[in-house]
Amino acid sequence: MKREILRMNHITCLDDGSPVLEHFSMQVFEKEIYGILCLEYHGIEKMVELICWNRPIHNGQVLFQEKLVNRVEEGNHSRNRVALIGQK
Repeated sequence: MKREILRMNHITCLDDGSPVLEHFSMQVFEKEIYGILCLEYHGIEKMVELICWNRPIHNGQVLFQEKLVNRVEEGNHSRNRVALIGQK
């Protein structure tokens, strides 16, 4: 059985009133390797920021190891246990 590490459900984030992420969802399971390829740079910084930190979001929820760590308007700015490998 796969063990879920990260789930982002229907995330919407606004920046100055404009959506940066809109209804974004993704799941990462244990022992999977993820690469993200973007056609545009729009929203990628916010997505990475939400994976690393629990920032306020407009809609949706973020779960790490099936534990709710972030939801609408309740981001506590705490850091998640994430290692970020640079793009170079």
